[in-house]
Amino acid sequence: MPGVKAEIGDARAIPFDDALFDAAVATHVIEYIEDAPMALTEIRRVLKPGARFVCLATNWDGEFWHGPDPALTARVTGPWKAQAPWPNLPARIAPMLAGAGFRGIRQIPVPAVSSSLSESQIGVWMSRLMARFAVEEGVSEETTRAWLAAIDTADAAGEFFYSSLPILTTATAG
Repeated sequence: MPGVKAEIGDARAIPFDDALFDAAVATHVIEYIEDAPMALTEIRRVLKPGARFVCLATNWDGEFWHGPDPALTARVTGPWKAQAPWPNLPARIAPMLAGAGFRGIRQIPVPAVSSSLSESQIGVWMSRLMARFAVEEGVSEETTRAWLAAIDTADAAGEFFYSSLPILTTATAG
């Protein structure tokens, strides 16, 4: 994209001058940073006064799977929730933003819902992501295969349902 340059870095020590940017976007990032308040302070530092900050993060405790066995689901999805230092960031981000010098903080729900495992619905993609991550975190392949098979069975019976509640938080640099 013309005028866009992607860089990899540490959100807690952004290598740019103060008040340089007109906007910043963090999509499912801040909840995975141990020192989220420091990252927000750094983001505020590099934004011009009046610049916009947009953050999309999910309340992972609100994620819901219907169809597979709940205990099996917890074994597979548990590692995903455990990896985030801030698994329910939307519930905690407003005071962090205010403390970092943001104002005009607003939050809007962006529900994600799947009633089937259609490739066009998020449930199929989240199930694959959760299963792969669970194996990387030590859950057995046998357990994750059993969970994915249970999801497939539920879907074939019209019993599958997935939902999560990402929250879009916006703020203005003070």
